[in-house]
Amino acid sequence: MLIGTFVVLLVTIIVGFGAVEAFSANLQRIASLIFGSIISIFLIIKTVESALPEQFKIFIAGVLRKIPAIPTMLERKVMKNEIEGNLNTVLSDFKAESCSIAPYSAEITWISENKMSADSFFKKGKVAIVLDYSEDADRNIAEAAFLYCKQGLIPNTRQYIPAPFMRAIDLAFVDAVLERRNLASGRFYFICEILTREFNKNPNTKPYFDKLDALEEKGYFTRILLPELQDYSGMVKARSSHKEHQSQIEEFLNFISQNSEFWDNGNKVGLDHIKENIRVAIIIVGTHTKLRGEGLRPYLKRIATCGERGARNIYLVGTDLGANAIPQIIEEAINRGLGTKPMIQAYNASRKGRVEKWRIARLTVQEGAARKFLDEYPEIKDWPDLNLS
Repeated sequence: MLIGTFVVLLVTIIVGFGAVEAFSANLQRIASLIFGSIISIFLIIKTVESALPEQFKIFIAGVLRKIPAIPTMLERKVMKNEIEGNLNTVLSDFKAESCSIAPYSAEITWISENKMSADSFFKKGKVAIVLDYSEDADRNIAEAAFLYCKQGLIPNTRQYIPAPFMRAIDLAFVDAVLERRNLASGRFYFICEILTREFNKNPNTKPYFDKLDALEEKGYFTRILLPELQDYSGMVKARSSHKEHQSQIEEFLNFISQNSEFWDNGNKVGLDHIKENIRVAIIIVGTHTKLRGEGLRPYLKRIATCGERGARNIYLVGTDLGANAIPQIIEEAINRGLGTKPMIQAYNASRKGRVEKWRIARLTVQEGAARKFLDEYPEIKDWPDLNLS
């Protein structure tokens, strides 16, 4: 009897030990699975964060914003990510399409008792923006974008532009940033608060802003004016007075303003704008009869003519049929050695109160290329020319 009891007890212990061992093994497998999943999720998050850092910031901010009553420190982190994500996303777009008019990314720091007032400065390859914290996200993004301009927008050319004009450029750029991100509430704050404040400070800013706003309706502000101003500082060779720089830049503003009005008024426009530091031509592509009856030759002739006159950058702008023809013109010009470094963009622009699909291309003409083309194709003198009236 005693032996039987001992045997039963021994079997129970062995079975029990086996069950514990099996349970322990299961726990280890579960723990390994959970740990492996956490590591995988972490790696996926880091990969997404590295590939799409600004979109990731906006996503995380959106997730955390849904959490009720989050701590103040976390709330400020959410706001910082949201501003940096929105601002740096559109700055990257401008950098890619507009010859680095805003070459640096932005980093937000909140004002504290130990920090200075709202300001921006260049730090370690970024524009550091010191901003007074507000729970109003629309205010924060608009004010941050405006502070960014002081250091980050066409940084090398700002010294050559008169203060009211430069302030208007900053304001027009902020408006473009908010519009591109579809931040309607931020734009409402910008119009009601920032514009009113800046116009009251300096009334001379408003006429410039109105002109730049009209240019942006056609896509000329961020796609022609700012890229050329960005290049301006690199073209300055001799010492010129501030008045001379101001005159050159304002003359160019008037030239592209007149050109942008062609679509609305049908007026004749200047062939090109060849000055000491700005050498540009803008060619309108969009006359149906011209394209269908005479093909690409009038435009190639005009590109060659502008290049021979000294244009360094030639912009082709078109709507409707002209927009579709622009890539063909650019391709043919490059094949014939007329230009390099093409940059073609499609976008929406306003014309007579309607939104239309537009296309703009920038063709860089190397020195001597136009003369070589004219020598190789002497029959060009018999090609049809453009009549922009």
